[in-house]
Amino acid sequence: MRNNTGIAFILIFFIPVLSLVAESVTVINNTGENITVIQAAPSGSEYWGSDLIPDRVLLNGESIILDLIGESPWSFRMVGESTDTYILYDVDISSSGKLIVSVENLAKLASIAGPERKITITNNTGRTLTSLKISSTSDSNWGKNLLEGKYIRDGETFVIKFITDSGSLSFDIYFTLLSGNTETGYSKNGLILTDGASIILTGTGFSD
Repeated sequence: MRNNTGIAFILIFFIPVLSLVAESVTVINNTGENITVIQAAPSGSEYWGSDLIPDRVLLNGESIILDLIGESPWSFRMVGESTDTYILYDVDISSSGKLIVSVENLAKLASIAGPERKITITNNTGRTLTSLKISSTSDSNWGKNLLEGKYIRDGETFVIKFITDSGSLSFDIYFTLLSGNTETGYSKNGLILTDGASIILTGTGFSD
């Protein structure tokens, strides 16, 4: 009888350790209705994730903290009790940590809001416009001066272009006016700016 020598094979499986990055975002509901579904997915994904609030309703005016596994930017889909759908694309939550969803994010509007915006500004303030900055309402920082050193006199109209996140519609603006040798800053929040929008700057309706 032939003597067989048993050979034991030890199989070692190397399981990679995945470094999962978690981000928290505070979602603030300013839509005017209650939200029943919130989904999130990394920007560029073909599929929305599962409902992040399956056992509750986010009431209008309320906020909720959500923990997301992954890194910015994110896209969000939310459904209200009226079945209206709110879409926000390419949201960077790493800086402010908050996300304000409002009627401006209705899918029927957001779907036509591409990243490049060209808007018309008319200066009817009675003074010279010396700077203009536009920032998404969800962004905690102002953008660059879009006038790039130019001054816009009272009564003049001009066109500016800027790049923002696709689907973003709600913006805050900050501008400065020159009176004599004094520059004064003014701001206006929550403006809806799609491509082709028009803004008329006046001496009222703004805060300094």
